[in-house]
Amino acid sequence: MRTSRKSPTGSTDIYLELVKAFPLRVIRSDQEHQEAVAVLSRLVGRDDEKLSDGARQYADALARFIQDYDQREYPMLTMKHSPLEKLKYVMAESGMTPGDLAAVLGASQPLTSHMLNGKRNLTTTHMRKLGEYLKIAPGYFL
Repeated sequence: MRTSRKSPTGSTDIYLELVKAFPLRVIRSDQEHQEAVAVLSRLVGRDDEKLSDGARQYADALARFIQDYDQREYPMLTMKHSPLEKLKYVMAESGMTPGDLAAVLGASQPLTSHMLNGKRNLTTTHMRKLGEYLKIAPGYFL
């Protein structure tokens, strides 16, 4: 007789539901990359609740597949730079102004100025919003 192990919180069920909805596998195209980023953004972008263990494990694995694809296809983007250097790079590449950054982040001009001058760090919420806006994995800024 087969039995399944489930945690009291049902995190195994959530993990399996996520895998069924978007299977974890090597990303091989820009289209698959965009889909994976969208799935990850929906998971980590939920301000209303924390991720369950199963959802967090799924998000970690999906982020790894996204990161592997980025490193393989766009090595220049994944070089070891500070989050601030990465932010300035994507801003320059996309033509984003400090005002645009403030609008995307929903932040004040002084706050974005502090970020661009290295006096304040990007938060995970900022990374998520930038990732959604720029269509890149939020983890890129880590």
